[in-house]
Amino acid sequence: MEEPALHRPRRPGWWKPVLKWTIFAVVLAFIGQRAVVMWREAPPTDVKLHYGWLLLAGLLYLVAWLPSVWFWKVMLEGLGHPVPWRDAIRAYYIGHLGKYVPGKAMVLVLRASLLRPAGCPPGLAALTATYETLVMMAAGAMIAVALAPFAAGDSFWSKSPAWLHFVRDWGWVSSLAVILLTVATTPFSSALFTRIGRAMSARSQTDFAPGIPTRMVVCGLAVISLGWLVQGASLGCVIQGVSAEPVALSDFPLWLLATSLATFGGFVILVAPGGLGVREFLLAEVLLSQPGMHAGTALLVAGLARLVGFVAELVVAAGLYWFRTSNDAGGVSKGSE
Repeated sequence: MEEPALHRPRRPGWWKPVLKWTIFAVVLAFIGQRAVVMWREAPPTDVKLHYGWLLLAGLLYLVAWLPSVWFWKVMLEGLGHPVPWRDAIRAYYIGHLGKYVPGKAMVLVLRASLLRPAGCPPGLAALTATYETLVMMAAGAMIAVALAPFAAGDSFWSKSPAWLHFVRDWGWVSSLAVILLTVATTPFSSALFTRIGRAMSARSQTDFAPGIPTRMVVCGLAVISLGWLVQGASLGCVIQGVSAEPVALSDFPLWLLATSLATFGGFVILVAPGGLGVREFLLAEVLLSQPGMHAGTALLVAGLARLVGFVAELVVAAGLYWFRTSNDAGGVSKGSE
């Protein structure tokens, strides 16, 4: 007898992954075509890699995520589920590799499952990890828009949509406006995520603190912005790693603009695993504003920045995977160490 339609399990639509990969292929094709043109315009010559600078770039890249770990940790404490530093760091860095899965939701799955031994409900861990990511990307977008009128050169604006030129034309006004707007939205987002977090804590029958106050989010924005500064320094080390001459620290605002804009752009394109292709494209385009930077060198720097970051993530994740958690050390710990 045929099973009633109402009781049949829903089958996932086959067209969704096909559509995602098709869009990703189209995006990569466009980016690849542009990369070929840039490489042919000015291919890098006599490139010599300085591995010490690349190693420093990888270390700075890893350090740059520590402010985000701190913000995630204090949010969990605010919702009544404190976790030790070693558990938070382990879950964060290992979970970071989940961004290479299309859709990027695997990041939340990994971090939530890795915090389970510390006594943190998976749903709450995923919720706070989501909010941490949104705050981090909001800080990156804020920095990018605030710096764009002053750090980006004519080569960048000539390729930008005309409707974005008001950011450059209004200068300080647009920079201050985006900073104020970012801070002004924190009461709404903190209230929303506090409400959801309280509901999750209630379902798990545990006590919880007042929640995620606005001042905590504003502080998180400030601290995470420091992490973005370290990201800019990491990119500068990559540039020095392929440059025969010392880089100029006066180009630091451009490095910061490049890494924040490229990372944010790669994040919003959900079909791109880890922002692959999108991040490199934006990074290279922004770096063309740096004096003496040729198209081929910009592409090389963008590719090396990806490689350095990925290798650093892989090494630290592999090391932390075998690191003993608080539960392994003897019991579930509910406090910070």
